[in-house]
Amino acid sequence: MNEIQYKDIFKNPKTIPALKGKSAQARERMLGNANLMQIMQRSAVLINQLMQDEAPYKEQLEQLAVRMVKKMYPVIDEFGIEIEATLGAGNLPPMEPGEPELQIPQPQIPPTDIMNDEVAKRRLINAITQGASIRGALDKPFIEFINAAPDNLLDSYSETLAGIDNSVDKYGETLKKVFGVFHDEQALAMFMAMMAGGDGGGGGGEPKGGESEAEFDDDGSIKIRATGLIFPFLVHEIIKGLYEIASIQGFTKSKEINTATAAAADRLEYEPEDFAVGTHIQEALEELYNNARVFNKVAFEVFLTNLYREDDAAAFVAFIENLINNRLTAAQQQWAEDHMEPMAEDDDDNDGGDLVRMFESKQPYRDLKVTNTYIIREFSKNVNPTELTWYRDKEDRLVEIVGKTNWKLQLDNQLPTLLNESIFIPAGEWHRLVKGNGKLVLKIYK
Repeated sequence: MNEIQYKDIFKNPKTIPALKGKSAQARERMLGNANLMQIMQRSAVLINQLMQDEAPYKEQLEQLAVRMVKKMYPVIDEFGIEIEATLGAGNLPPMEPGEPELQIPQPQIPPTDIMNDEVAKRRLINAITQGASIRGALDKPFIEFINAAPDNLLDSYSETLAGIDNSVDKYGETLKKVFGVFHDEQALAMFMAMMAGGDGGGGGGEPKGGESEAEFDDDGSIKIRATGLIFPFLVHEIIKGLYEIASIQGFTKSKEINTATAAAADRLEYEPEDFAVGTHIQEALEELYNNARVFNKVAFEVFLTNLYREDDAAAFVAFIENLINNRLTAAQQQWAEDHMEPMAEDDDDNDGGDLVRMFESKQPYRDLKVTNTYIIREFSKNVNPTELTWYRDKEDRLVEIVGKTNWKLQLDNQLPTLLNESIFIPAGEWHRLVKGNGKLVLKIYK
C-alpha cells in the first residue's frame, strides 16, 4: 500500500459524508459567507500587520506563549517537558550536536499489506495531533485567557499585549480565517495538490505559519522546539509539539514496521486534510472524556497516549470511526473509560527502547503485583502527605494490610482508623490514606 486515504480507512459509508457535514458547519461558523479569495487576502493583511506590531515585543511574547501553554496543559510541567519558543519568520534553530530527534526515520520503504491497519492508525493519530493543536489555539481558552485572566496569567505581559493595537481581535480573526480554510473543500483540494507537488512551504500555496519538533536527551529529558510567524501561531505549534510527543506512543516495538508506517502515513500532502478531519475527531474525544463517569481520571493527554498504545490497530481505527458517527458500542465506551484511569506499572512492557514512555501516570504509589482479583500496592515512606488525596473507586474494594503499620484509612464523614484489619470500601465512597511511619503495603481485592 503506497498511500492511505480516509476513504480507505473508514468502512462505514456514512463516515465521510458526516465529516464533510461537520466541516461545512465549521466553515460557516469560522468564515461566514466570504469567498476564498477574500479570506486569503484578509489573512495575509492581518498576518503582516501583526508581525509588524509584535516585533518590538518578541522576547516577551515568546515567554508568554510558553507560560500560556503550560497553564493550559499542566501535563507539561508534571512530566518536566521543556519548551523552546521562537517568534518570527525562519526555521527551527539547529539542534545541538548529539541531540536525537523524537521522530522515526522515514526512508521510502513500501509497506506490506499486513501493515495497513498500522498505517491507518498512524494517519488517524496524525490527524488528532493536528486537530488538538488547532482546538488548543482556537477553541480552547486561548482568547479567553487573554481576556479574562490578565492578572494571574499575563502579569506584566498584559502591557505587552496592550501595546499591540487590537491584538486580541486580530488574533481571533486571524486564527479563524487561517484554520477555517481547512474546512473549505475548494481550499483543501488546492492545498493538497500544492503540497503533493512540493509547494507546501509558502511558495504560493498554504502559508507556512510555523513548525515544531520534539527531541529527547540520553537522560530522558524532553524538549519541544517551536517557531511561529506570529504569537497565536507560536502557541499552536507548541501545542502541536506536545501532541507529537504523545503520538510516538502509537508505534509498535518493531523499528522496521515503524519506519515503513511513518513513511506511508507522515506525508506532507496529507496535512491539510488531517487538519480538517482531526478537529472533528479531537472534539469527539474531548466530549467523550468530559462526559465519562470516571472517578480518578488521568489528564486528557495521558488518556490519549493510553489509547495510542493499543496493540490492536484495527480496533483503534474502528473505535475512532464509531466515535465520529456517535455509535460507540458499550464495549468501546468501557474500553475508552478504562484508558482514562491510571494504568498499573508494567516493567516488562517498558523496555527502555527508543520510544520514551514519558506520559505514564504518576501516582503516590507503585503496584508490585496486579492480577485479575487483587493488587499489591506500595506507598513509599517518602511520599508527600499532600499527594494522598481523597479518592473513590467504581467498584467495591476490600483492603488488607501487608505487615504492620501505623498508617490510617479515613472514610467519608468518619475519623481515620488504623489499618489493623481488613476494611471494606463500597463503590463510590470517598476515602483517603493518612500517612504513618515507614512504607505501607496493601493487598486490594477488586
